[in-house]
Amino acid sequence: MRLTIYDEFFKEIKDIIKKGARFVLKKEGIDKKINIIFVSKEKINEMKKEFFKADHYTDVISFDMGEIAEIYISPEVVFWNALELKTDFKEEMLRVVIHGILHLKGLSDDELWEDQEKYVRDIMKNIE
Repeated sequence: MRLTIYDEFFKEIKDIIKKGARFVLKKEGIDKKINIIFVSKEKINEMKKEFFKADHYTDVISFDMGEIAEIYISPEVVFWNALELKTDFKEEMLRVVIHGILHLKGLSDDELWEDQEKYVRDIMKNIE
């Protein structure tokens, strides 16, 4: 498994993202190269329209291309979600990364919530 994060802005939270992502990938038995790519809310909205035919903002989109997968995240949407949910940005970013990984298993939003929250609790408990 190889995990790459493309964005220097998130250097300070890169470790928690990598630890959390590796933990979930291992637990879920996903063995592939994962690229996590941060994009603007406009870009992720364009991608949502193009690939999912939906016109609304989202925080994460995942693409499974066999041995490689890409997870696109809009930090701006994650930030606003964290404010709305009254949670820490770092924790919300971890939640979104886990959400994207669970989509790689073919799980829908409705199917993955319980596992996602369990992973977030386990990971946050072990890093603080």
